[in-house]
Amino acid sequence: MENLLTVVLSRQRSPTPEGQAIEKAILQGLDRWPELPVLVIPHLYDLLPNGMGFPALREIRTNIVLLSWLYPRAAFWVLQANGVQGQMGQTPLVPEEELEPAARPTEQTKAADSPNGPNAAAGPTAGPTGSHAHRTIWCLDLRNPGVVEDYLAELERLVELTHATAVSVPEESGPPSRLGPFTMQEIEELLQPRWYPVIDRSRCRNCQ
Repeated sequence: MENLLTVVLSRQRSPTPEGQAIEKAILQGLDRWPELPVLVIPHLYDLLPNGMGFPALREIRTNIVLLSWLYPRAAFWVLQANGVQGQMGQTPLVPEEELEPAARPTEQTKAADSPNGPNAAAGPTAGPTGSHAHRTIWCLDLRNPGVVEDYLAELERLVELTHATAVSVPEESGPPSRLGPFTMQEIEELLQPRWYPVIDRSRCRNCQ
């Protein structure tokens, strides 16, 4: 069966006990949706252009929820710069000023997305058969103060919004676990911290 949503978890650059606990709790919390594919990658900013991480991200054909230790717009720009296309999605966990200009809600879109609005029954149009450029990418910042349940509650909302469907599970595989090999793939690369400019062209007037 087709799936309409993939969860991507980007690890901390320099692991801390607190950060590792958050990542583990999120992966365990995802057990409530064993049908969702999950991709775990090293720190997004440090992925090598010719490594394994970006090709795996470019292979994703669904809408994406990215949980990373980066500003949401910076995470979105890194994806765009490396060929992972899509439209930045609105989420209550990201302030409006942190959204791409095209993703910021207007009075018209707020009315359309209200419970009684014309978009109430429709999720994002992109999916396995849609154009990558028109799919939705939601970027959640794990550095924000809060509890794991806040992230899981938002994931639940996005699962419902995208009408995510189940994939078939072989009975002999046993109970699915996000800490096991079922629908979770983890990519490991030998990385070194990188630095390169990420330019906000909507705010920088003299950028080349």
